[in-house]
Amino acid sequence: MPDTLNRTLRSAARAAAAWFAGIALLAGTTLAVSAAGVPAPDPTARHVSGMTAMPLRFANPHSPVTLPHEATALLYYTNALRENVSLHALKEDPRLDQLAREAADKMARGGYFGHTDPNGVTLEHRIRASGHKLEYYGENISFDQDAIHAHNAFVNSHDHYKNIVDPKYNHLGTAAVKVGVKQVFFVQIFSS
Repeated sequence: MPDTLNRTLRSAARAAAAWFAGIALLAGTTLAVSAAGVPAPDPTARHVSGMTAMPLRFANPHSPVTLPHEATALLYYTNALRENVSLHALKEDPRLDQLAREAADKMARGGYFGHTDPNGVTLEHRIRASGHKLEYYGENISFDQDAIHAHNAFVNSHDHYKNIVDPKYNHLGTAAVKVGVKQVFFVQIFSS
C-alpha cells in the first residue's frame, strides 16, 4: 500500500508542477534558460546543458510556424546591446540559424522547454550531429510572446546576459517558432 501511495503522490506532484507551469505561461510569464559558453567538446570534457526538458501546455495551439522577422529582431536587439557596451556585433550565421530553428521546432512539436530534450539530446549532441566544428559556443532559449520580451528576459537573467556580452563570440544563429497565441520559442546559438 505505501508504494501505491508514493506513486500516486509523485504523479500528483508532477501533474501539479505541469499545471502551474501552464498557468504561468498563460499569464504571460517568460521562461528562459541559458547554457553558458563552453569550450568545444573533447573526450574528457562534459557539456553541462543547464536544465532538462520541462513539459508545456499551449493556449490555442496550432502547428509550429517559423517567424523569421522575430528571429531577425532578436539578432538586432542582441547586437544593439553589444554595441552599447562597446563590443563588436555578432555576424548572423546561416548554419547556426538552422541549428536554432531545428531546436525551436523540436521543442514546439515535442511540447517541452529545455536545452536537453526528453531523450537526453543536448546542444553538444546537436552540434556534433550537424557536423559543425565549433570551438566555443552557448545557447539561450526563451518561451515568450515576441522578440523584445524574449530579449528583455535574456538581459534580466545573469547567465543569458553573460552569453550576449561574451567577447569571445563572433557568430549568432537565431530562431523564433510560434505554437499558439503569444507563445513563441526563441533560440539563440552563439559561437566563436
